[in-house]
This record gives sequence, structure tokens and C-alpha cells, in this order.
Amino acid sequence: MFKFASGGLSNLHPNLYDIRVQSPVKNCVIVKGSPEEASSVLLSGHVVFAIPEKITLKQIKLNLSGTYKLEFIEYLNSSQNATKVVKQEVPIMKCDWDNLLTSPEGFISQGTAQHNQRFPLHPELQTLLPSHSSGSIKTLNTLNKNKGKPITVEYSREEIPTGTTPFPKYKHQEQQVRFVLPAGNYSLPFQVVIPGNIPETIEGLKCGAVLYRFQSEMIGEKATKSHPKSTKYLRVLRLPLPTDDALVEDCSMENCWPQKAEYEVRIPRKMVPIGGICKVHILIIPLLKGLSLGKISASISQYFILKSGTKGDMFEDEKTIYKCDLPQVDMQSLRQDRWSLTAKLFIPKKFKQCSPDAVIREDMLIIRHKLNLSVELVNPDGHVSLINSKLPMVLYVSGRDQILGRNAYIDNQGKVRFMKGDVPIFDSSMVAPSKADSTTAVPPSSPPSLDTHDPIATATSAANATSNPTTPGVETGEKHKHRHKVFAFIQ
Repeated sequence: MFKFASGGLSNLHPNLYDIRVQSPVKNCVIVKGSPEEASSVLLSGHVVFAIPEKITLKQIKLNLSGTYKLEFIEYLNSSQNATKVVKQEVPIMKCDWDNLLTSPEGFISQGTAQHNQRFPLHPELQTLLPSHSSGSIKTLNTLNKNKGKPITVEYSREEIPTGTTPFPKYKHQEQQVRFVLPAGNYSLPFQVVIPGNIPETIEGLKCGAVLYRFQSEMIGEKATKSHPKSTKYLRVLRLPLPTDDALVEDCSMENCWPQKAEYEVRIPRKMVPIGGICKVHILIIPLLKGLSLGKISASISQYFILKSGTKGDMFEDEKTIYKCDLPQVDMQSLRQDRWSLTAKLFIPKKFKQCSPDAVIREDMLIIRHKLNLSVELVNPDGHVSLINSKLPMVLYVSGRDQILGRNAYIDNQGKVRFMKGDVPIFDSSMVAPSKADSTTAVPPSSPPSLDTHDPIATATSAANATSNPTTPGVETGEKHKHRHKVFAFIQ
């Protein structure tokens, strides 16, 4: 989107002004691997604009800013009658392009001055600098030897080169320079190397977020309070490497309820894609004659911890992002000595409902998930016993499953805001069709499926998995021990 200056220069009104990111995923930067192992990524694109008549500019600026945002209300005492609004915005990244008319190179900084650096021009963009062109740059007042006065330069040919930096020779010019651009369409390249440990976008939490936005500004030759601007919301998505061992790691827990049942709960893949399917294998060996299965329910909890950017206070909360009751099991379809079931759970595909697991810089923001499974065992006398199992799981962005992001826009103050509705992040051509092991699954709008079968023996990994056989009404599960508890959201 672009904005025009009210009362600004009469001829500084582009018909088109847009920031276009060169990426296979629209308006996204894809980083592959964890922050510790991910390689740097080239972020490039073009600022495009169309002007109906000749104009004179000092510069066309571009900047990319990343912000860690907190916005919620917390209780200050157990009586819940004293509250405090927590509202902070902490810059986590800033990248500037001083003047796209003279250079496509970006200057990136990350929090402190010692991280500031200029990256060399990427080879793909070397060809975009017209060191030798059929046209020539004309200096209108080259005989002016007074450095206090600006010099003015313009293209001498009518045809405007598309996708090039128009005035690269004036990148290090000490004198003030005015650039005359004839009417036409322009596409100015930009590029910068993004480090692999850049914090990924977090937009689904109501109380905290990591957000990025571009802003470009046209600076005319005359001073004015405001200038034409163009803004763009940018997402940074982190995908796992194909060689990541965690992609094939399973997670399971097994336990024995004396004189009642032995049981095992297993998920064949601990890492589950957002918008994908999570398969859950349940094996129960009844030890009590007359025992039968009752209600089986599943849910996924999202835990998150936030750190204040100023005082370092920690805040934590959790929410249920998925909950369902599995279809009732026909006991006649099960063997008497072992009950083997497979459930297919459909992970939400909206970022507004769930966020991928993440550990943002220095534990500034942590997001984790757990699968909760509750199985009722009906005793011969009608009494109901309850098995509660909790297994850690990792939600991630696969790049093959469709995800719906929040509908973002940039307001007049350059802040990222969200409107109602969702937008698809991946193009339909990029989304892979269902795999063979998912062809029997019902559509996501339908209830979860539950199959009965004989299990295949597999190795188990019970790390961090918990199980508690209890009677109904008894609360189980681990609790986070932090100083503050989020209880209400401002948005």
C-alpha cells in the first residue's frame, strides 16, 4: 500500500508505489533450520513505482524493521482486584537502504551497534548495476565547483532501464545530489543477507508477537512534512531441514495400572505440521475381566512464556488449541486380550489458533505444545476409571501443508495491525497432496477418525511423556512455575 503527502509536492504523486519481495512464498522470507544451524538467507526484491511526469528526488529510502511486542493485562494479587497493563515494543531488527537510486545494498543491525554491518552485493545483483550502458547519465551542472550547492543528474535517454539501479556512480558522492527522473515505470532492486538466527514471525498469540514490516519513502528536492510512502507486511517463516532427525523421532509412554490394564500411547512423529494430521496409536491390554472402553477424548495445549524487554519479568499462560471426542468404539470389533486403536487428529491450520514451536532470542518468547489424551475404562460394576496421558509434540511449518495467516495491514503510524479474516500463506500449487498414509482421513471439517487394528511393534521414546491413571475429577499435569500469570488480553 502507499500513502500520499497532503499538501506536498504537486508532481510527487506516483500512480504506482509498491514493495515486491522476490520469494517463492509471497511476502515471506524462508529460513531453513534451527537458529543455531540455519544458513544466512538472501532477501531481495524491487521497489516499483510509476510517475506520470518528470520529477526531481533526493533519495528513495527503504527500511525493514522487526518488533517484539507485548500487550496484555496481568493480575497483581490472588484476589484479582489489582491489575496492570503490560504494553511494550522492543526493536529486534532494523535494516536500512539509504538510497535505492544509488545502491541496492542494505545495512542491517540487530539490537547493538557492534552487529551493524554492510554485506557485499550478491552476485545475482551485480548484473543489475549498469556500469556500462548504451545510455549515459547527464550532469546538468558539472562545472559547479562549490560543494555547498547540490548537483543535479538525470538520464539522457528516454528509455528507462527496468530492474536496475539508475545512478550507482553517485553512491559515495560527498556533494548533495538531485536526481531527475523522467516519466515512466521504475523497478529499483534491493538486497540484504539475513542471518539464519533471525527471529521468526509470531502473529498468532494475543498477548505477544514478533512482527516485520517494510517501508519505503520518496524524498523530493523540496522540504515537506510528509512524503509518498509504501509499506508491506513481511513474514519470516522457519522450516526444519530435511535432514533434521526430529522429523522421524517418535514419542510414546507406557504404564501399568495394577490389576486393571497395561497401556501404551504413541505418536509416530513427534514433529507435526500445522495444518497436517497427527496419528495417535493407543494400545490397551485389559487385566480385569469385564473391563470395557468408555469415552476417549484428545486435546492439544499450547504453552507460551514471554519475557519483558525492559525488566526481564517472565509471564506465562496456556490455551487449548484443539479438542475433540473420538468416536465411540464398538467392543465387538476389538480382540478380547488387546485393544489397538489409531486416531487421526487434524491440526488447526490458522496461525490465529496455533503457533509453531519457537524459542525466540535469549528466551524472549517460548512456545511449546503437548498432546493430552484421556481414556475412560468402564469397570464391571459401572465405575469409571480414567487414564490421562501427556506427550510432548512439536508443531512446525512444513511448507507443504496449507496455512492461513492473519490478515495484516500497516497503519498510518507504520504499525502492524490485523483485520478480520485469514489469508493463505502458500500458493495452492506449492501444497502437496495427501500422502498415502493419510488417504483414509476424513476432511478437516469432519470429526477425527478412529480405526481398530493390530499394532506394529516399534521402538519407544518416553522422554517427557507422562501418564496418570486417575478417577474422574482429579486434575493432573505439570505446572509452569513462573512469577506472573496472564489473564486477559487487550486485543
